[in-house]
Amino acid sequence: MKTRLSLLFLLILPRLLWAQLGGEVRAAVDSTQVLIGAQLNYTLQVKTDSLAQISFPDPLAVAPFEVLESFPIDTLQAQQHYLFTKKYALIQFDSGRYYIPPQRIMIDGFAKMTDSIKVEVNSVVVDTLKQKMYDIKPQIQLDKNYRNLLARLLWVLLFLGLLIGGLWAYFSAKRKRALRKAALPPFERAIEALKALENSHPKAQEEYKDYYSKLTEIVRRYLEEEAKIDALESTSSQLLNKLLLLKDAGKIPLEKETLKNLKEVLETADLVKFARAVPETGTAPRDREWVEAIVVETKEVLPEPTPEELQAQEEYRLLMLKKKRKQQLVYALSGLGTLLVLALLKN
Repeated sequence: MKTRLSLLFLLILPRLLWAQLGGEVRAAVDSTQVLIGAQLNYTLQVKTDSLAQISFPDPLAVAPFEVLESFPIDTLQAQQHYLFTKKYALIQFDSGRYYIPPQRIMIDGFAKMTDSIKVEVNSVVVDTLKQKMYDIKPQIQLDKNYRNLLARLLWVLLFLGLLIGGLWAYFSAKRKRALRKAALPPFERAIEALKALENSHPKAQEEYKDYYSKLTEIVRRYLEEEAKIDALESTSSQLLNKLLLLKDAGKIPLEKETLKNLKEVLETADLVKFARAVPETGTAPRDREWVEAIVVETKEVLPEPTPEELQAQEEYRLLMLKKKRKQQLVYALSGLGTLLVLALLKN
């Protein structure tokens, strides 16, 4: 056993001796005196055989200097040895006397230390006696350049023009739609809304909520406009009680089956909107058909309006339309005024 250990030691000993004695390291700088902010080239060199594994320090510890750049390793073969060179660019922005600390370089797993290097960083000396001095130059009065201001103003005017045109087109189309809808009598308007709702096929709870909100609004608005019942602000039970009273008084003689269907539609709508219920399949289309039947029957049993009532309805419609136009004009002018103020502040 001792013989084997001795042989192994004899085999490893030359390698250890070379790593400890054969590998040579050195550090150098291109100058030991530099000015503040000037680049200092720092070089690490290793001289060893071709079988050695070299590891330069990474990162390089050269505080208080800063590393500007690390260059690739340069390898040079010289007879039986190799010369490995690693260059760094350093910099320092404070004057004084500094030492670049020793660097550890690994050769085949063994550390070799370089020497420290003293570097003096000198400040730039300015001789105010020899340096020619000049008087402060007077201010130069420049002509005002209105080209940029004019260009900005043109861009602002173009933007405002496009904005005004877009708002005008939007409100014009909206006004036309409002006029077309307002021109329709309540019955035709309700039937048109129910036909549009016929194409809806709700599946999720939120879709059912939106569906029944529109459905109940159609029948409530029709009853309020056509039958003069305060339906939009009434609860489901209050609306049914009002219809029952009008039926008993003979003013709106609806069938019992019609009132029963309306009650079931309103109860289903309340469950969907407030209890987040989901009706059974086929309930939504059936309820829409029931509401359409309620609207048709109400139209049939209601007496024809008198000329005075028709004139009052037309005056009310025109008043609401005028009020809406006034609101649209106020919104448009407010938006334009805000944009104009912002544009002037920017300039």
